[in-house]
Amino acid sequence: MKQIVGLVLILCCTQMVAQEVFPDGKAIPEWFRENKEVNVNALGKKYSITDYGVANDSTVVQTKKIQEVIDLAARNGGGVIVIPKGTFLSGSLFFKNNTHLHLEEDAVLKGSDDISHFPVKMTRMEGQTLKYFMALVNADGLDGFTISGKGTLNGNGLRYWKSFWLRRSINPDCTNMEEMRPRIIYLSNCKNTQIEGIRIMNSPFWSTHFYKCSFLKLLNLRITSPASPVKAPSTDAVDLDVCNEHKNKRLTRTCFYLSEHVRHLYDSYHRFESYKDYKDVPKHPESDDLVIHSISPADKSGRKLCTYLPLLR
Repeated sequence: MKQIVGLVLILCCTQMVAQEVFPDGKAIPEWFRENKEVNVNALGKKYSITDYGVANDSTVVQTKKIQEVIDLAARNGGGVIVIPKGTFLSGSLFFKNNTHLHLEEDAVLKGSDDISHFPVKMTRMEGQTLKYFMALVNADGLDGFTISGKGTLNGNGLRYWKSFWLRRSINPDCTNMEEMRPRIIYLSNCKNTQIEGIRIMNSPFWSTHFYKCSFLKLLNLRITSPASPVKAPSTDAVDLDVCNEHKNKRLTRTCFYLSEHVRHLYDSYHRFESYKDYKDVPKHPESDDLVIHSISPADKSGRKLCTYLPLLR
């Protein structure tokens, strides 16, 4: 696998000490320095999915049963949905108020490679609000949603990538919108969100997508996609979409991005600033109060990326 590594270091780097204001002169809020790990013990009852009829079987799609656990937790006032050690296959899951996701060490929540397991709903894609396939993990309008642990969200993208390149071989102008694929994480209209510690890999499409989200922290993540044996197309690590409307704050800390080529990180930066073709937004939005520290790619082509990523924005 060809790997391009972006290492993001926050708080310990000398630039943070030297520069206490954003380039526009505005002071950097303390929020950017407050980076405590998620305390799952303080988030309510833990609902281990295997205690509620979900089998530790990587060959069976168990979307319905896992969603029932999420719904049960929500009805009971909230709690933590725990994915224990093992591999669990699922389609789209929808988290609700006061529910959280925790993946234990060696736990894998793996997306189905059958697109029919991802319902078509109104969502965002490439600057448009339209009907599209939902992600593996979805949340809308939540305050305080967290994803934590040492486990993995695996998008299981191989079948989708093969289909994309087959269609592209027949139609060289085939676009992402024509060969539709699910994302791994899609959050919309959420605030005070923290995603930490997990690995996100093999996304069929964008790895993470945040729409109109505020006070978002992405901490100690490892996001990967391969270049071989099948190149993973458009599996951007982080896409921020119209995340300026509430003067949002975002922090990316100690994240590793291993992507098929520089474009994934480069695309991610462009989504921080503005998207190429907003259909329903009158002005190309820019990101506000964004910190990404000390990008240190691993190879020569990756180092060029540093010219695009400011330490403080």
